[in-house]
Amino acid sequence: MRVTRPTPPVLVVYHADGSYTDSAVGRTGGVGVWEPIDDRSAATNVVFHAEDESGKINTTRIRTVTTVADSGNAYTSDYTREVIGPDGSSGGEMGPGAASGERIMVEERGEPVGSMTETEATPAA
Repeated sequence: MRVTRPTPPVLVVYHADGSYTDSAVGRTGGVGVWEPIDDRSAATNVVFHAEDESGKINTTRIRTVTTVADSGNAYTSDYTREVIGPDGSSGGEMGPGAASGERIMVEERGEPVGSMTETEATPAA
């Protein structure tokens, strides 16, 4: 799935075994778990680690309730965010926030417009 809100876009994978991974521009990837609530919704708990300006590690925990559209190709999530300091202290959960996403679909390969060695696979504007 590709999360389209909030920005920057995030690529997420809800794995069949209940694990979760994501990646986004400008931050470390998240790792977590999900479990079904009912036929169309799931609860997710995701953890990220980031180094602060003093070199200490902070943990961010995102907790979501995600609902998949009837089509199975899009979803919406309501979430909270908690930042946990290097000493384990937390100011509590902030939110709720909202996110939405769409499934990445398989597409046929297009007709090449040039060699990758010429442009290093940089798309034309």
